[in-house]
Amino acid sequence: MSRIFLVSDDMRLPFPTIHEMVKRHAPFYPSFDAEMLRRNLETFGMTGREPIDSFSLGNRKKAILAYAFSLRPDVLLLDEPANGLDISSKQATLSMMAECIDENQTVILSTHTVADFQQLFDSVMLISAGQLVINMPVWQIVERIDFVSDAFPPENAIYVEQYFGRFRGVVPHTPGNDTTDIDYVLLYNALHSVSSRHQLITLLQESQK
Repeated sequence: MSRIFLVSDDMRLPFPTIHEMVKRHAPFYPSFDAEMLRRNLETFGMTGREPIDSFSLGNRKKAILAYAFSLRPDVLLLDEPANGLDISSKQATLSMMAECIDENQTVILSTHTVADFQQLFDSVMLISAGQLVINMPVWQIVERIDFVSDAFPPENAIYVEQYFGRFRGVVPHTPGNDTTDIDYVLLYNALHSVSSRHQLITLLQESQK
């Protein structure tokens, strides 16, 4: 249990302050970094001695995230970590995550708002109806498909949708051409489209053979 920590969307801590969490809970995590926690809390304008029950939803989430990162578990599970955070707090959390997480840790982030942390994603997992549909590094995905936007429907498209007068589509990547940035919302929509799902999954899975 000392290797894993979960931050759930509606998490409530069993102790009144982060300071009490450190005294009673942090000793179970041998990699806990007290100095990292101090910096994280300071970023959010906190000391760790504030009563958590007096916090707003956003401040409660910030305190929990600051603490979770400082535990430095091997595996950190984050369920909707951006819920309750304003724009500046999301940016601060993004920077904090990049600073606190090292190459020996794994972070699995479950979210419906992928844009909040997409700069840090290096792999994508999609679960649909209890089944793992894809589990791939981002670089493999963009080696197989391109994400395009144009005034006209793209040729050879696997999936197309119209968005504010433009056509956004997923097309097979042409070897030798530059790869495109991944569009997570478009990928999600394509994988949930009955007409494109099978073809897209088949194309993506070819990169894993």
